[in-house]
Amino acid sequence: MYIFSNCLASLSRIEDQVGYRRFLLLALGLWVCGCSTSLPEVRPPAAPASTSVILTLSEVHTTAEGLQIALSGTQPFSYRLVNHHQPLHLTIDVPQARIERPEVRTVGYGGIEAMRLSQMSGAEPLVRLDVDLAEDAVYSLAKAQAQLDLRVRTSTPQEKRQTVGLQATDSEQPTVPPQAISKAPRAKEYKVGTGDTLAITVYDEPDLTLQRRVTERGLIDFPLIGQVQVVGLTAMQVAERLESQLSPGYLRHPQVFVDVAEFASKKVFIVGAVAKPAAFTLRGETSLLDVLSQTDSLSQSGSLTVFRRLSTPGEQGGNHNDVQAIHVDLQALLQRGNMSKNLILQAQDVVYIPKPDAVFVFGEVAKTGPIPLPEGGMSLVETINKAGGFSKFAASKRTRVLRMVEGRETIIHVDMAAIIRGDLGKDIMLRSNDIVIVPEAVF
Repeated sequence: MYIFSNCLASLSRIEDQVGYRRFLLLALGLWVCGCSTSLPEVRPPAAPASTSVILTLSEVHTTAEGLQIALSGTQPFSYRLVNHHQPLHLTIDVPQARIERPEVRTVGYGGIEAMRLSQMSGAEPLVRLDVDLAEDAVYSLAKAQAQLDLRVRTSTPQEKRQTVGLQATDSEQPTVPPQAISKAPRAKEYKVGTGDTLAITVYDEPDLTLQRRVTERGLIDFPLIGQVQVVGLTAMQVAERLESQLSPGYLRHPQVFVDVAEFASKKVFIVGAVAKPAAFTLRGETSLLDVLSQTDSLSQSGSLTVFRRLSTPGEQGGNHNDVQAIHVDLQALLQRGNMSKNLILQAQDVVYIPKPDAVFVFGEVAKTGPIPLPEGGMSLVETINKAGGFSKFAASKRTRVLRMVEGRETIIHVDMAAIIRGDLGKDIMLRSNDIVIVPEAVF
């Protein structure tokens, strides 16, 4: 107050600065009021509420090893494992999610006893999936953008003890009939091959959550444990192998989840009398009909040939790739429904649908495929030249021609090595739909 009084006295002596005195008085008054009055709280604008995803328990079906559950959303979502330590119970939370009504499924087989999908109360919308597991159940999770797959397997033979459909957990009954658990046909689970890309998740270990491509030797390189052989294993078996090598030396009770992010190893090819040559990826047991049903403008040919490379013992103890040509009667398969003709395809099979007035060259040449047959005919030597010549791995002396004569296959062996050396009398003229096979040499 003493300082304040002196300031006022000094200001009163300054006659020519009346406006300045009034300004200072006003500023000091505001300063005194500010010391006793708190400023209003400034709050940042509220963030817009995020759109909730709607979840449904869309699929429950049997696989070759157990059961698979699909939790599907109307848009991509994230999840977190709330409980995965208790061996008989699994809890998964999905934040910012809603369900149309609570669901309960009593299963009683395949490693799952019961499931509950619930809407949790709280500040944010949260959906919880509880799964009661059998004593010997082992599970894995695979996540796509808008779907979470839970796969459960058990060492006990799958024996259906009880199936109760969809039920509401509140007093209201569903307006739609209960949906029984559907059982899809059991198919062989996809096995990892070279070139595939694996998405690997180690729970609670972000540095170990990554993608790895399978090398030509069938290996992936994984942190801490180095190279791991994975070719020929299912995704679940790869997860088990990683868990066993991470524990107990590096992690205690690791939870590893593996999914195939990119299928690249197992393809079949359709060429010949089709609108466009195509390649199809095998993601399990795939039949010839499965592939033909996806082929545009299939010709009216009465037969086709599937070329398959076989690894056979060589003359000097090693292995070499030979070619097997499998003829399929399309009329018997497509028109008469003879399912014995429905061949199960293998990786790298080539399905050739014959083209009129053409021959087909397959094996160790620069360019395999159909070659038009000119009106005056074409010799075997001319055909090999139009295919770009032999590759460096070709066993030219074991070249053979497959020819259908009155519905039966005839094999003509031709020593092309002798023809190249000048014995032109061994050359032969080809006919429409002949198939030339050049096997691999043995080293």
